[in-house]
Amino acid sequence: RVSVFMRDLQREYPNEIRVSEDRLELGLWPEDANERIAAMNILPPHPDSAEKPELRHRHTFYDSLIARPYWAFFDKGRRCLETVQGVQKGQIFWLDLSDDLSDADCHRRARDGSLEINQALVDQESLRLSSRYRDVYPPDRKGPNAPATAADRAAAWVRSNEAAFNILGKWDAGDLIYMHYSPGSSKDHDPKHWKRRQHSRIDYWNNNEEEPLHGLMLHFLSTGDRASLDYAVNMARHFLDIDVQHYPFYGVHTHAAGHCFRGDNGSATDHFWCEGLIDLYLLTGDPAILEALRGIIEVCVETHKDRKFAHVDLRTISLYLMQMATYYELLEDPRLLERARSLGQELLDEQMPEGHFMNFGKAVRERARRDRPDDDSVQSFHGFFNTLALEALSRLHSIDPDDKWGRAFVRCFDLIREHVLLNDECVDVRSFTAPGVPGAQYGFEPNPNMISTAQLVTVCPLAYQLTGDMEVIGLCRRMIGAVERGILGPEYGPGWAGLGMEGLVDAKDLPAFDADGRPIPATPENFAAQGRPLMPSVILRCIQPVLGWLERIEGK
Repeated sequence: RVSVFMRDLQREYPNEIRVSEDRLELGLWPEDANERIAAMNILPPHPDSAEKPELRHRHTFYDSLIARPYWAFFDKGRRCLETVQGVQKGQIFWLDLSDDLSDADCHRRARDGSLEINQALVDQESLRLSSRYRDVYPPDRKGPNAPATAADRAAAWVRSNEAAFNILGKWDAGDLIYMHYSPGSSKDHDPKHWKRRQHSRIDYWNNNEEEPLHGLMLHFLSTGDRASLDYAVNMARHFLDIDVQHYPFYGVHTHAAGHCFRGDNGSATDHFWCEGLIDLYLLTGDPAILEALRGIIEVCVETHKDRKFAHVDLRTISLYLMQMATYYELLEDPRLLERARSLGQELLDEQMPEGHFMNFGKAVRERARRDRPDDDSVQSFHGFFNTLALEALSRLHSIDPDDKWGRAFVRCFDLIREHVLLNDECVDVRSFTAPGVPGAQYGFEPNPNMISTAQLVTVCPLAYQLTGDMEVIGLCRRMIGAVERGILGPEYGPGWAGLGMEGLVDAKDLPAFDADGRPIPATPENFAAQGRPLMPSVILRCIQPVLGWLERIEGK
């Protein structure tokens, strides 16, 4: 008698389990799946792959055309799936050959988790002795709108992504759908996609942006929630196997439908969010994770070694500075510290007299003045990008507490407090094109953004440290309240899975628009106000540590 149990069978498909009189076979690619895939029209390999085999699976000239990854890796000649080195996920089987357990008993033990490795919790008082986790505290659970409610809801939203969007593919599991767009109700501004009535981000995957993996790890450390840890480990497994280890190089590769390759090796700084992997390495000591992190860091440094703020946007350079500081904390490599300092100096060199930073560097703005004198969109100020710059300066100050970083930080923070906050709660992410200090006197309509607010919350500890201003604490608590109210909206509620898909009871009360932007009655096919992973991710990443900081400084 042999009992075979495979955890998450559907998640890990395609699979086959075949038993004969004297043979047991556990396989990944069933023949019937190969037959089905062989009958489909699939994308060809890269045209230069004959001369350069490493390009075989890098399909560089296509948009989001396919829905599952297997099609792009199917070799019609061999009638099987072929994957490049590194893009292969392991999976777990349990086999029981004992005579004292029935099949039902064996499967019951596997299903209820009793065969899993026992997971110890990490003592929070010990964690708080470290610099990285000193603000891990149990969340406040007093009242229906307490911080714990928002954190629990954010963690549940992330964990339910697979079930909500029916993510069952072996290479899909562990990633997050960025957003589900109906092809018939696209509001994309790209003319190519507009004509197709198809959103450019249809079937786009989140790729760990805003660190949902790190957020879930923090949630586990502060609450002991085993479900968050399990999901975080699965996300890490996906991130390492699919997004990072692309033979023959490392990187963090953006992907669209089916997780198929784009044409670069991970050059976009918004994909190099690796704090969740650092958490997992610190908790497990797994050398393979550290090796991957070293590879990512080398790619990031090499790819961006000549990148200057003068020639790019503020968001790119801010994220790059944040990453250099984070990587330096892990490896203590002097190169990373020097690169972080040079990036910080570039920010200081372009800080405006009023304290803010422009959306683009000076070279970009000068070129726009010369080539497009009537286009003032580049000559603008963006509240959200400035909150990213503040977080970058905050991280730089943490590894290099130089007064000049602190002075630049306070100038920008004060500017945002004075001119950009709406009702002391929400950050207005308008782009200001008027000269001088941005503010309401220019007549722009408020456009509050909860992600910006969460970013500003996360820099409040440094603002308080540098200024000693008690009003920062009150402002911080009001902004946390605003972000918590945002996660309680219907797009993040228990029925969020139906938004834009197949079933939302209250869809009639929510806004939707046609392809020309005209309001139309909301239905599951055209619903527009869907939640993205970014909102619950920033709550877990930014809000949880600041709640712990408030607990610490207020002596609770």
